[in-house]
Amino acid sequence: PFAGCVLRRCRIQSDVRSHQQQGRFKAAVETIRTFAHPLVRASAPFDMPPFGDLHAIEMDRKTIGDRAFKDIDVLLLPTTTTTVLTVEQARAKPQALSAANTMFANYFGLPAASVPCGFDTRGLPIGVQIVGKPWNEAAVLELARRYQATTEAGKKHPIA
Repeated sequence: PFAGCVLRRCRIQSDVRSHQQQGRFKAAVETIRTFAHPLVRASAPFDMPPFGDLHAIEMDRKTIGDRAFKDIDVLLLPTTTTTVLTVEQARAKPQALSAANTMFANYFGLPAASVPCGFDTRGLPIGVQIVGKPWNEAAVLELARRYQATTEAGKKHPIA
């Protein structure tokens, strides 16, 4: 498997609202499947505690490895649940581009990388996020590197 780390299994979470994005994410998962690592499906990344409870953050960060990464090394999920908004859409509804899929990695202090996995019909990028267990940056970076070396998505530039 990877130099310096062993990738036992990947967990896949695919809660997306866009058919374009879902198709690109599935293609990314199939590419990663060719690396000969077992993949398992997941229904959601983690149960997020209510925000504002600062006392819970440290305990959550200490237990996340046991709770979410017990049998896996990395979690794969779409970077966002929708495709990129137009400027007009963002002005009208700034919170429409959900950060739910990236927020949990930040909250728990998990290593994560987003790599391009395709483009929507407007030529804007769609990403797959690779999240690792605490202190396992090597697995995240190596999988991201290997994925990008295998695909063309990171070599194409989005339409300006």
